[in-house]
Amino acid sequence: MEKLLEDLLFSAPDIGGQEISVPAAYVEEKLAGIVRDVDVSRYIL
Repeated sequence: MEKLLEDLLFSAPDIGGQEISVPAAYVEEKLAGIVRDVDVSRYIL
């Protein structure tokens, strides 16, 4: 989760109370490198 949300968490103080939408394309982009690693991919939900 940290890898997925690190950019959003970094800018969180500037965002305030806004609702944030995380589209599937963003998730796939951020986790693509991790998912390719067979040893780690089994731990990703």
